[in-house]
Amino acid sequence: MFENSPIAGFSEELEQEAINRFRQLTAVVPLNCEIFRRIDDRIITLYLDFRACPQELSVILKNYTLLARVSHQLGLANSLVFTLGKRIIGWTNLTKND
Repeated sequence: MFENSPIAGFSEELEQEAINRFRQLTAVVPLNCEIFRRIDDRIITLYLDFRACPQELSVILKNYTLLARVSHQLGLANSLVFTLGKRIIGWTNLTKND
């Protein structure tokens, strides 16, 4: 829809800035951990892929409340997914069911 418009570039820059802010506020996430978002049917998921640093995953899972809090404060996602490549290791929902 916006692939060739200035909005697409702005959107990508804004996305990258939000992820950079997330990294700054959650210093426990290693720099080689890949972070990206996906939107599926109005559900925004923040993925943290530990394929490049699997030894760090257990520490991060113990601190998932910090990640959830910062993600919520920045409005980044409805849920967090922790992966090792294509394998899902952990998941948490950030929204309340009313």
